[in-house]
Amino acid sequence: MQSISVPDQFTSILPCFISFSSADTPLSCTLCLDISKTNVSMKIYQTGSKQEVRFNHTEFCNLTIFGSHCTFSDEKYTKDVSFYFFNNEANFRRFIYTLSDAGLLLMPSLSHSASNAITKVKFLPQHSFIPTGNYNFKKFPINRHIALIIRSQVTSITKTYRPFYPQFIDLVTQPLHKNEMTRFVKWKESNRSKLVTLKPLNMNLFFNKLHKKVTIQKDYFEYKEKLLNATTIPQNYKKNFSDVDKDSNRMKDSFSKKWNDKLRNICSVIIKVNLLKNGVYFFQGNFDIIKKLALILKGDCKKENDTEVPSYIKNMDSDEFEQFLFSCYSYFAQMFYVEGLEEKNILHGVLSSISSSAFNAFEKLTPCVAAYLTVRKIESFSWATDDLAPLFSKTFDNVFLVWYFFLSTSKPFVASALLHAALLFIAVPQLVNQNVQNETGVVAFWPNFKRGLKDNAEELKKAIEIATYFYLEAGKIDPHS
Repeated sequence: MQSISVPDQFTSILPCFISFSSADTPLSCTLCLDISKTNVSMKIYQTGSKQEVRFNHTEFCNLTIFGSHCTFSDEKYTKDVSFYFFNNEANFRRFIYTLSDAGLLLMPSLSHSASNAITKVKFLPQHSFIPTGNYNFKKFPINRHIALIIRSQVTSITKTYRPFYPQFIDLVTQPLHKNEMTRFVKWKESNRSKLVTLKPLNMNLFFNKLHKKVTIQKDYFEYKEKLLNATTIPQNYKKNFSDVDKDSNRMKDSFSKKWNDKLRNICSVIIKVNLLKNGVYFFQGNFDIIKKLALILKGDCKKENDTEVPSYIKNMDSDEFEQFLFSCYSYFAQMFYVEGLEEKNILHGVLSSISSSAFNAFEKLTPCVAAYLTVRKIESFSWATDDLAPLFSKTFDNVFLVWYFFLSTSKPFVASALLHAALLFIAVPQLVNQNVQNETGVVAFWPNFKRGLKDNAEELKKAIEIATYFYLEAGKIDPHS
């Protein structure tokens, strides 16, 4: 037996016995397994005569692993070839592990198996990796080692180390995603007290949290006066002010008894003052945030049997209400601020920060999903723009639970980024099923995916719980701090 591992090629020479029928006496042979970047060669030579025994591995698509031998079969199990490694379990395992390491085997489940029971696996038409040849031959279950080897290859994937056969990642992602979801569920059972979804959210809880987190900005009217008395709009805000006016006009249609032109105009002024005072650029769609906040404060979004708006808000005069609304909006708008970027690069900068936080969580907690996204080059979160600007207020009917989650953290931007990450994590099995190949495919897929979430309370709850898992366990430093 001899094994050689070099960067571009792996060769293993193994003594074995081969049989083309259960009735045949197995032939004593030598198997020469050679794997390069472009080719897999499995040549068999009869012991003594050195005559080559015909075996074409590409004719087979199934492999059945028994306790001490394995059998290759075609699709209908009408043709098979068996390999025996009598009295040499190490060579038998070496052969199976090498095929696994090359990405040639696909198990129905990639969880930790506890037995050496007969296992039927798929034998793939192309390989994805060059094996390392470094395997543990302790007498643990073969199934467990196969799963570990496959997961090890998948979690080693980077932008510069990808499978030669891209479809490999699609084939393994479903079972690996299931494993990663199982790990989250176990974490959830041990950390229920940390979840904002543990008890029903009412308006009283929401307002108490909002009031604690928001700092009243007492200089609001000073900046408002400057805005209203200005003879010209500062050049660097002209486009932003124009976008605010466009969004304001989009909100003219009345859908609520509390929503009127007066409240709409107050919201427009507040956004513009925030631009001047805090330097936070405006994204079209941000108006949905302040509209929702204004209606919450007016008690217009209260559900049946919910608590009332607290008296300290109800009893505010018009100036106090406007100042408080400005302070609330400024808190949420600050999540869109990325220091040092020109206006034309702001959206890219925010999406880049979301991607950074998301992939930090994926790589630490769901590395197999990170590998899938890396291979498919799904990374910029360009599809998230429509969720980003309104801060999910158009994505979910119950946006208060989303915002309550943000308010419950010390780094609300990271929390929002990880909610984007959680939604993508949930979507991965559907992306695989629909054969989405790249980020353009995600952009096309996302609107339908969101429609299924809008009024789905259980999916929203799951997304926030996964985002909490990411937030608490990934240890990401807020890119805005």
